[in-house]
Amino acid sequence: MSEEDFFQELLDEASGDSAARFLFADWLAERGDWRTSGYQWMAMHGKHPEEKPSPTGTTWDWWSTVLPSDPNRHNSEYLEPIVFELLEGYAYHSDWKTGSAYREFFTREAAEEELIRALYYHFHQTRR
Repeated sequence: MSEEDFFQELLDEASGDSAARFLFADWLAERGDWRTSGYQWMAMHGKHPEEKPSPTGTTWDWWSTVLPSDPNRHNSEYLEPIVFELLEGYAYHSDWKTGSAYREFFTREAAEEELIRALYYHFHQTRR
């Protein structure tokens, strides 16, 4: 098992563990990995995708809300709409009655890496 596999397995077992994300981010930083700042951001903001078991298999989801009054908008799996819209997940679902939408991913790692890509794009585009 590689060192990265160790961290990914650790995060699979405890997806809500911000300390594990900080450790992984430090390990990535030592290697100059572009994902460092994304894992740091998730750890600092307590963000991780929601694991959603279903009869067809488990997905890992990021959620967004368009309603500022939604009490769920600060939950760990909720993202600001401007970042959420940059995600390219396996599937997009929305429930406009509640003002929520979510994107599905087949693995936690895929969901997190897509968020990191979206954050990277968002922060580099807003600096120009």
